[in-house]
Amino acid sequence: EVHKNIAEHIGDPLMHIVRNSMDHGIELPDERKAAGKSEQGMIILSAQNEGGEVVIKIRDDGGGMNREKIMSKAREKGLLTKPEEDYTDQEVFGFIFAICAMQHNRYSAIILQQLMHKRTLLSHSIGVRSGEDDNGVVELSQLI
Repeated sequence: EVHKNIAEHIGDPLMHIVRNSMDHGIELPDERKAAGKSEQGMIILSAQNEGGEVVIKIRDDGGGMNREKIMSKAREKGLLTKPEEDYTDQEVFGFIFAICAMQHNRYSAIILQQLMHKRTLLSHSIGVRSGEDDNGVVELSQLI
């Protein structure tokens, strides 16, 4: 069972991440069908204890994160601090948080600020990955 304190602190940011999976991760039914997938997308929210940490994962079966599109946005927003070829996938996918905060969507920026502030308060880490087996995964880890 996820500790009540953790759930209270990251409930709103988690819901925002789930909504983002719905809005940006899951393709339209026609696109999914053309890709050989069920027309209905799936988002899985799970929590488990792994070696002294509570790990919360939000996973979808969408098209995955577009590295080039994220890198383009990061470049446009002036987030790059080294040559583009030196960025790992993890670093590129991590830009989604900064890009979100810089968008005009005030709600997204507030939720991001809450999550980052709570990251400090709760000593948790945030990981983002995308690939063949991980279409889109956001993972939060909290030491217990």
